Amino acid sequence: MKRSIIYTAIFILILNVVLFLLLSSYVADKFVISEISIALSFTLLYYIAASSIDNGFKIFLTLSFIVTGISKFVLSFFFKPPFTDNRVFIAIVIITAVELLSIISIKYFSKHAKL
Repeated sequence: MKRSIIYTAIFILILNVVLFLLLSSYVADKFVISEISIALSFTLLYYIAASSIDNGFKIFLTLSFIVTGISKFVLSFFFKPPFTDNRVFIAIVIITAVELLSIISIKYFSKHAKL
């Protein structure tokens, strides 16, 4: 499972680089934000797969992180500089904060988790 997450992440990151090189409308700001959101989403998925929380929580977090990862990736296409007062960037940061808080709270309430 962990190995397939790593291979999928590498494949999607390389695909994103190829699309950046081929599409002229895919500017560098959107590319960087999308790469960071992809890498962060797969890092969280790998962390969930490697953690010792209950299986029900793992399934829930995996499915929800896939959905939020796709939403962060789609939101990154609507990103326009600058970073200040940027609603898309704020939405991506809030989604990431919710993901991190859900990991922390589920690790706290899971019976098998080692803090």
